[in-house]
Amino acid sequence: MVSVPIDINSGHDTQNDDFSFVKEDLYESKEKLINVLRSYAIAKNVKFRPTKNNTTSYRSYAIAKNVKFRPTKNNTTSYNAVCFYRKDGEDEDLDGHYDGNTNCPWKLNSRSGVRVGGHFKITTYNGVHTCSNPRLEMNNKHVSSSFIYRLILSHLRKDLDLRLKDIRLLVHKTINLDVSYNKCWNARGKMMIKIFGDWDKSYEILPHYLKALKRENPGTVYEVSSDPLDGEERRFTGVFWAFGPCIEGFQYCRPLLSIDGTHLYGKYKGVLLVTTGVDADDGLFPLAFAVVDIENTEN
Repeated sequence: MVSVPIDINSGHDTQNDDFSFVKEDLYESKEKLINVLRSYAIAKNVKFRPTKNNTTSYRSYAIAKNVKFRPTKNNTTSYNAVCFYRKDGEDEDLDGHYDGNTNCPWKLNSRSGVRVGGHFKITTYNGVHTCSNPRLEMNNKHVSSSFIYRLILSHLRKDLDLRLKDIRLLVHKTINLDVSYNKCWNARGKMMIKIFGDWDKSYEILPHYLKALKRENPGTVYEVSSDPLDGEERRFTGVFWAFGPCIEGFQYCRPLLSIDGTHLYGKYKGVLLVTTGVDADDGLFPLAFAVVDIENTEN
């Protein structure tokens, strides 16, 4: 087996005119391979699609020729793609011949396994395109929200306030294609999860996070409120916390508290309440925090 740098595609650049996949190239994961395929398709203005199960003709052929075959099914350990313009069941005869422009012969097969350390290795590659797709398409299907978020993740890490129109401009500047605001919105959501974590998992680890806060900040107090559901599950309704150092420092502040709130606009709505004092230098002194469902007198 040829030694190939993982997820570098043997040094080939997807934006280069001479870009091509190479048999026995290794990719860290199926997701990484598909992402490079999308980059290739966009750079070359071509289309690909995963192969569909079509084993009937091959099974008949195997019986007639007294040979064996293995269906090329896409799953967790294999990924196979053909040109978008190939017809299922008619794209290739069993002797390997193709029908010119009608059935473009481009295809790529890959497989994962123990021998390649769980990586995906390209096992078959035909890089010849006989199709023609000269028109650059608006919202190319290969430019998915997942592709966009990987494309501009580094930009969002530097600027979390990146607007949708800024994302569209970055995508257009990078790959010279227009994408919809909807794709940009979904991409931004995926990027925020990548940077800050999943919403549901964040709420699940909240009690552990608060315990860690109290352990590292002596004197910290907190309380999580929830309603019982079926079984042992509970529904989160609110949380209150105040850092120990803030509680200790409040004795040096003026005897005055201000309470204000701001709405949360994530997957789960709510209101963040903050209690603030004023220190001897007329600076704002945060004392306590709470997340509640609505801003009312009771909360």
